[in-house]
Amino acid sequence: MIHRTDRLHDVLAAVAGGAGEAIVYPLWPGSDKKPSKRFLISCRKGLRTPMMLSTGLVLHQMDGSYTPAAEKILRDGEALDLSETVSAFDQ
Repeated sequence: MIHRTDRLHDVLAAVAGGAGEAIVYPLWPGSDKKPSKRFLISCRKGLRTPMMLSTGLVLHQMDGSYTPAAEKILRDGEALDLSETVSAFDQ
């Protein structure tokens, strides 16, 4: 699911107890330290692994063009690996 970052708490509350192996993947607008406006969350039913927070994906370069990583996904159809560089945190 993709959702607004200001609703992260609500989304986590909705999946708590019913979904395991939840990975939160922020979508960063650029590398200029602006906050994430959207995030992806992936959950798998029946697993009891801790919630994970990924480093996410930076979408735009300073000139406004897509980063090479975003370009590979958006233009070339490369799969997005949500499990890259994740850390666990308690719910």
